[in-house]
Amino acid sequence: MTAAKPKILLSEGSSLSSREAITALGLAGQRVDLLSSDPLCLGRFSRFVRRVHRAPAAGADPDCYLAAAIEAVKSHHIDISTRCCRCTNRPIYWPPPASACPLALE
Repeated sequence: MTAAKPKILLSEGSSLSSREAITALGLAGQRVDLLSSDPLCLGRFSRFVRRVHRAPAAGADPDCYLAAAIEAVKSHHIDISTRCCRCTNRPIYWPPPASACPLALE
């Protein structure tokens, strides 16, 4: 019996860095989910991407971005969440204020 492969969520899908990560993970037998503010992000068109979760841009609204990431992790049972580039290397505070985002956490 083999162990189930972990479900992976990448922090964005628009950059060439994310496209490279998607391809590397895919060629290793993984399938990934993306978190993106762009519904037509570059990563969406990879055969290795299972689904794209919509989220606001991390730089524009970090609280809502974090809430969307947590919602994706919870609702789709994601095992690993990682960033692909420095665009999401901003401090994100936890817990986000409930008034900061319509995606209030429970």
